[in-house]
Amino acid sequence: TSSVNNMSYMFYGCNQLKSVDLSNAKIHNVTDMSSMFNGDIVLTNIDMRNADFTNTSNNTSLFTDVPTNVKIYLKDTQGNRNFMNNNFSSYTNVQYIPSE
Repeated sequence: TSSVNNMSYMFYGCNQLKSVDLSNAKIHNVTDMSSMFNGDIVLTNIDMRNADFTNTSNNTSLFTDVPTNVKIYLKDTQGNRNFMNNNFSSYTNVQYIPSE
């Protein structure tokens, strides 16, 4: 996954999906995450602790249709904190994991 740059609509319409574990995916080069989790999603956990949102230029509707209390795991970087605060501040259960 280290070469992937477009994950738009990746989980679109997966309305039975409860948990996504991308913790081992190398998704630091992704530039398009638009509508990645979209379409009546009932997720309770999203683990994206290896994501780096500094290269993401299109995050439109990244978490559309995902409940705002979903538990989201992210790497604890200032870039990730800024990304969430600036774009998705209504998500109340973001867990920042220290870098190893």
